[in-house]
Amino acid sequence: MEGKKLCPMVKDLAVLYAEGEISEETNELIETHLAECEWCRCYYNEQNETETERQRYLVIAKKIKRRRLWTAGIAAAAVIIIFVIYTYMFQMITIAGDCMSPAMENGDWYVLNKVRYKISEPQENDIIVYTQDDVYYVARIIDTMDDDYMVTADNTTEDNGQVK
Repeated sequence: MEGKKLCPMVKDLAVLYAEGEISEETNELIETHLAECEWCRCYYNEQNETETERQRYLVIAKKIKRRRLWTAGIAAAAVIIIFVIYTYMFQMITIAGDCMSPAMENGDWYVLNKVRYKISEPQENDIIVYTQDDVYYVARIIDTMDDDYMVTADNTTEDNGQVK
């Protein structure tokens, strides 16, 4: 009869017993009771299996969480990189007017490469964008400082003596 009185206590302490978190006296008492009581032994084994399964799920959940954090970190880094590239390396502008016709028409989009002219000087026939009074202007370089450029009376152009 005394063994049956211990069943509720063993049931309550089963998790602590499995983890070794109880005193030696209580541990001996539970071991003795588990050896004698079939119901408590089955309950304890069932709890251990459930706990083991729960631990496996926790490990899987941690892996999933870690993978999600990793993915979110990569996505955030990609957004930052795209922002930096878009802000500091390239710029989208809209052509206003027909000054660059037929190459560019009114309303066309142009991607401005800000890095190229930090690396090298603009060359002949390059399209450049410059600002004046906070307004962007688009132009084509038709001559560099090294060249002699001249428009003749018959509207032909000469560059370093060559007719263009």
